[in-house]
Amino acid sequence: MTHSCTGKEYVLKKLAVFIPGIGYTVDRPLLYYSGKLSAQMGYEPKRLIFTGFPKKVIGDSGRMYESFLIASRLMEEQMQDIHPEDWDRIVFISKSIGTIVASDYQKNHGIEGDNVYFTPVADTFRFIRDASGIAFHGTNDPWTADVSVEDLCHKHHIPCTLLSNADHSLETGDVWTDMDALSKIMRQVQSYLAG
Repeated sequence: MTHSCTGKEYVLKKLAVFIPGIGYTVDRPLLYYSGKLSAQMGYEPKRLIFTGFPKKVIGDSGRMYESFLIASRLMEEQMQDIHPEDWDRIVFISKSIGTIVASDYQKNHGIEGDNVYFTPVADTFRFIRDASGIAFHGTNDPWTADVSVEDLCHKHHIPCTLLSNADHSLETGDVWTDMDALSKIMRQVQSYLAG
């Protein structure tokens, strides 16, 4: 996207930050294709790498908090070279625990970035800024069995796309169903990135 200022073309500087989950790296489909899509749309990518999480985090609040601390530290370290004032638009594209970390990071640094929340978990909504992005959630997500992500998104004015019978990776187990869903998700992501 370009803007004309005093007759000269100005290209918007856009950054896309990819924040993984505990086992869902930036090379997995949702983040991988969002990365390719954002690059085609003129975004500079910043892909974070998270490692060193404890095992068996699901359902264990202590391990979840430990994982949050690990991911937060890694995000702070890997974002040191990013200066928000250098960018016209920053979009945080996050997955699972990455949605908590992205929201907390933006709050701590006073960044009003835009967000694509893939499978946000309940704790995300403790930090999330109202009307700060779009979300995608599977109805068979075991990480959020005790909360209604749809209701939490509604409360915070976050449009939420529900995928029927999809798990925490937004997959159902049927390849063609999942490929079709991925295509529809990426079209929504494209529309959001274009906005």
